[in-house]
Amino acid sequence: MTENQQPPRRTGEWPTAEPVDLDALRAALAEHKHGEQYARIQAAIAWNELVLDNIRIDLANQPTTSSARTRARWWIRGVLAQLDAVLKEGDR
Repeated sequence: MTENQQPPRRTGEWPTAEPVDLDALRAALAEHKHGEQYARIQAAIAWNELVLDNIRIDLANQPTTSSARTRARWWIRGVLAQLDAVLKEGDR
């Protein structure tokens, strides 16, 4: 063996030849956590836009202004009924 060579070591033996950079590991975990949070927020925004776009399309397809108003009231009642159901379920 030359002067710079290390004798072979078993797994887990100290000192290790390649120590783990704990700061880099913490940074990677934090980035992963924030990445998941960002993805959840973006998914919620996309879902809300999808629902609102469906309502907009339905209202735009109504033949008259009065039928659009009637349909809008129908949407409002439906959304409020769903919110009531969710809130009642949460109170259990």
